[in-house]
Amino acid sequence: MSILQSKGLVERRHGVGVRVIDRSQEAASDMLQLLLKRASTSARDLLEMRRLYEVQAAAWAAAREDDDDLAEIRAALDGMHAAKESPEDYAQKDLEFHLAVARATHNTVLTLFVETIRRLLADAILSNLKAGYRPDKTLQYHERVFDAIRRKNADDARQAMAEHLDDTEQMIREAEQKEDRNASQDK
Repeated sequence: MSILQSKGLVERRHGVGVRVIDRSQEAASDMLQLLLKRASTSARDLLEMRRLYEVQAAAWAAAREDDDDLAEIRAALDGMHAAKESPEDYAQKDLEFHLAVARATHNTVLTLFVETIRRLLADAILSNLKAGYRPDKTLQYHERVFDAIRRKNADDARQAMAEHLDDTEQMIREAEQKEDRNASQDK
């Protein structure tokens, strides 16, 4: 038991007993991270995948959300407002927003998928923000997504998320162009 506990596979609680800790999600996430690093996944590849699921997730969230979901999304937004001075903290709250939208779909497969790529998303969000940190503009997109979900308007939620990801793509493109210019000047 001591060995299992040291590996984080079980938890002992006095007066309660031993509980097995499910690490399958973490293991899947670690494996996917390794595979994606080996494949040299680009920011553009991840963004294309995000377009595939996040635009529809926003629409589903608008159709399926409940009061708890709205509270979780709102809390992430409030956290983004409070963290504007720190790109790292802001990125964490931004991630929480996207995870909360995924959970609001009440689609178990989608939620597990997004939780599995959570670290990849966190890295991408932080990288994108560092490339062009403009929290006020980014917050406008997130507020629009939240408002559409709150109003249960799937079409507006879909549109707002698509526009947010369009803006993210533009930030990536600008960062790549800046990097290319800097590389050519260094030669």
